[in-house]
Amino acid sequence: KELTIGLTTLYRGSPESKLQFCFDVYDLNKNGKLEKEELRAILLSAKQTLKLSFNLDKTVAKTLATLDVDKDGFISFSEFKQVLLVEPSLLQFFLPPEQFTSIQVEVPMAKKKSCSIM
Repeated sequence: KELTIGLTTLYRGSPESKLQFCFDVYDLNKNGKLEKEELRAILLSAKQTLKLSFNLDKTVAKTLATLDVDKDGFISFSEFKQVLLVEPSLLQFFLPPEQFTSIQVEVPMAKKKSCSIM
């Protein structure tokens, strides 16, 4: 059942529901925040899957610094959405490739914007 819901969300859901789904998948302890170790797992998976070459620890620190807008040490869903408007290239780490070609999300501090990748 969870697999069906997940696939339906990724392929038929709204852009915001896709982002929420991806955020929830990586929020391993289900506390509503992405923590440093969860972010490390995301980036390690992307590095291996996409065969990327980067220093994992430096990239984790830089990504956390970029995504953690309020500097509380965690990434909230609101921060996640907000930063993806500014840095849409980060979508490659969170969404399947066919899902990040064009996405629109609305955040409280910005008007609705479209992020086109590739």
